[in-house]
Amino acid sequence: MQLIDNLRSAVLQQREDEVSNFFSDVSDLREFISAREPGAGVNITVKMCCYNAERLSADNGSRITLVNSSAHGTFEEVQEALNELNSVNRKPFIAQVTVWDSKKKFGSPKSGRIQFRVGAVYEFKQVHSVGYFSDIAKDSVQFDEASSDRVVERLPPILKRKNAGEPSGRHPKARALLQQDESEEQKDGSGVEAVAIATTARKRNTVASRG
Repeated sequence: MQLIDNLRSAVLQQREDEVSNFFSDVSDLREFISAREPGAGVNITVKMCCYNAERLSADNGSRITLVNSSAHGTFEEVQEALNELNSVNRKPFIAQVTVWDSKKKFGSPKSGRIQFRVGAVYEFKQVHSVGYFSDIAKDSVQFDEASSDRVVERLPPILKRKNAGEPSGRHPKARALLQQDESEEQKDGSGVEAVAIATTARKRNTVASRG
């Protein structure tokens, strides 16, 4: 009977942790880690915007780099600013969660994983092993197909807005460099054409004088 009571108490504590320890801001998560130094069994809930997603080298999970959920509406600007920072100065603005693939006994292993989309807002529940690694706030969650609400996409990425006449998929700096290259190529082409015309004219004059 004592065992049952202890188990129920642990379940209630876990649920309370998930509700009270809810984070949508990286700075709040970092403050929680610094102040509480939570043990591996402390569960939290994280709702943030996906800045980057990559598969682990062992191909058994994904590492998701997150930024504040409020970045969703201005993600392009936030992404561009973060890309300008070096890896050290970027650390206070990001968090990382490792999402382990669902353990499958049957079927394709790929069906037990999630395809994360950059710019989307995700909510992760039962997140554990919360702490710092290389001064980055990091944690883990086990994806489970039976628990469909453990990892959920709450907001899809906002479609990129393109200006009229703007080539798709090109950054302004890239477009400027492309235009500069094209301008230089045109100048070089004009110079080559002028030399070719002058050379042809000299050859004709030489042939005429010999005649």
